[in-house]
Amino acid sequence: MRQFKTKEAKMKYRIIINGKLSQNIELRKTIEKYKRTHNFDIRVTWEAGDIADLTVEVSKDCDRVIIAGGDGSRSEELRVGK
Repeated sequence: MRQFKTKEAKMKYRIIINGKLSQNIELRKTIEKYKRTHNFDIRVTWEAGDIADLTVEVSKDCDRVIIAGGDGSRSEELRVGK
């Protein structure tokens, strides 16, 4: 069992990654590094609407949502908040 040392590390995070970025080596290394000390749930999007679905789905069981993508990903996420 992982030992979480800080308040932030104890939180549950959902990371939503645009499918195009999922093969980015630097992004993958960074996520692997933090997975050792943080509670991450990682999802990859494949088509329009996935971010909205994954953001709504997570609203009750995660403390933070992190979205890795471009302008389209951010725009889709912002529409969910309306």
